[in-house]
Amino acid sequence: MKYTGLLLIALLITVGCSKEIPSELLVERDGITYEVNSQKPFRGISVNYYNNTQLMYRKNFKDGVQNGLDEEYSENGALIHRYNFKDGVLDGPQETYFENGQLEVKAIYKDGLPDGPMEGYSENGHLDYIYYMKGDKIVSREFYDENGELIEYGSEDEYWEEIIEVNEDEDKDY
Repeated sequence: MKYTGLLLIALLITVGCSKEIPSELLVERDGITYEVNSQKPFRGISVNYYNNTQLMYRKNFKDGVQNGLDEEYSENGALIHRYNFKDGVLDGPQETYFENGQLEVKAIYKDGLPDGPMEGYSENGHLDYIYYMKGDKIVSREFYDENGELIEYGSEDEYWEEIIEVNEDEDKDY
């Protein structure tokens, strides 16, 4: 039992230690990323830094294509986006942030296309809209005011015909 535990720890350490390579030491050929002077598709983490040594981005690769988490940062260190890839295409939760650190857009992707709610926020953090997505189609949408009140909603079929207004007050500024 003691040896099984030690073997498991050694395996976790080995698997968890992906190599981190500066992006300038990688090259792309026919859509596949390789280390310079290598014929083996890259597996590991590509990183790049600003001149001030702040991390610019970190991208995970498997078999030469992006696979897993991709994070990009501003020059002052703020997270700009967090994307997930599977076999080179967007897949899973995606988040984009304003420079002030507030969440700007949150969405779920499946096989490279939006799948489910796509939420958009203002710089001060309030919910502006939700698009319910299926592939490249908007199934329905909702718009909110600065107080979080639903002000409009509709489906794709209604999009060009009519937007349903929740608050009928015509003097209100949207």
